[in-house]
Amino acid sequence: MSQNPKESSPQWHISTKMLVALFGFFLLAVFLFRIRSFAGILVVSIIVYFLMTPLVRFIERIAKFSWAVATNISFLFLLMVLIVVFTALGLAVAQQLQSLFDLTQDFFTELPEQLETVIEHGLQVGPLALDFSRFDTVTLFEQAAGYIDLLFSSVSAVLLSVSSVAIETVVGSLIVLVVAYFLTLDNARLRQTFVGFVIPGYEYDIARLRGALSRLWKSFLGGQLVIVLVTGVLFWLIMSALGMRFSLGLGVIGGLARFIPFLGPLVAGILAGVVALVQPSNWFGLAPGAYAALVILFIILLNQFVDYFFIPRILGTSLGLPPAIVLIATLLGAVLAGALGLLLAAPIVASIVLLGRYIFRKMTDQSPWDPPIDEPPEQPEPALVRFFRRTRARSQGE
Repeated sequence: MSQNPKESSPQWHISTKMLVALFGFFLLAVFLFRIRSFAGILVVSIIVYFLMTPLVRFIERIAKFSWAVATNISFLFLLMVLIVVFTALGLAVAQQLQSLFDLTQDFFTELPEQLETVIEHGLQVGPLALDFSRFDTVTLFEQAAGYIDLLFSSVSAVLLSVSSVAIETVVGSLIVLVVAYFLTLDNARLRQTFVGFVIPGYEYDIARLRGALSRLWKSFLGGQLVIVLVTGVLFWLIMSALGMRFSLGLGVIGGLARFIPFLGPLVAGILAGVVALVQPSNWFGLAPGAYAALVILFIILLNQFVDYFFIPRILGTSLGLPPAIVLIATLLGAVLAGALGLLLAAPIVASIVLLGRYIFRKMTDQSPWDPPIDEPPEQPEPALVRFFRRTRARSQGE
């Protein structure tokens, strides 16, 4: 049957398509700007939806329930876990965190005065006497203390805001659960809409990019949550075994610090070192400096253990980004979007890099899949592991 020319729809010219696309991006930007106060809740709800979907699918497959019943069971279980955690541990953690940050703030406030005393009277380390009076180190130490205080205050404020149990956090958590519940309940329709988005001639490219982005985000969100829990528990056990004060609060911060690449573990180590330094006594009878060094050594070993044994096995392939890029992205994310931008900066930049590789290959008439752009390069081993490996190889060679 031939089509009536009057009923045919003419194709748009390339200039019309560009104009419509630009106008659409403009409307999207205005919309996101207008709802920026709600954007954080929406993003966290989507994250919870991504994390809960595998559990719902597992219950649906094992128990042969419908998707709606499996969703209700999963979110009821999540709600019960949150209630138990908040009631059983919330008060203790909040008290320890408050005491911990008060102690640290007092330490950094008194640090310049203590450094002045050390500079005036020198420092005795065993048989070695260090005399700083001949050097103009007062200004240098004060500036260093100021920078350390600024760094610690910025990152610890983020950690404290993440772990706080204020009224706004409770209300926001309830809103997140409600939004994530309805997103999970309507998972089939959302997936159909998402998968149904194709551009004629680019079905394979879109499917492969969609799969790569999905693996990246699922690996990061789910794996990062497991790593945070494992690190927090190990941090708490090690601090308790060493006889540290506020071991529970330090475990919470040590786990949450894993959300913040590089800076998080650094701040957690500094915090534990400060607590060990000002602790009046310890189980080993060591001097405060030696005890703090022992605590920091165990934290370094813990971080290397997590980096080498847990992250490759849980996260699989990494985000494929150089450490400097991850660090810069984390700082920019904190400046632009606060705590949420700080936590999600690494996967966002990894997604942008993946899409940027595809666009560059297409613009230069290269195939994006030869070699594949969705296979990140292999990352090097941690420095401590490389050191032990080389030392062992040299000893065997001798």
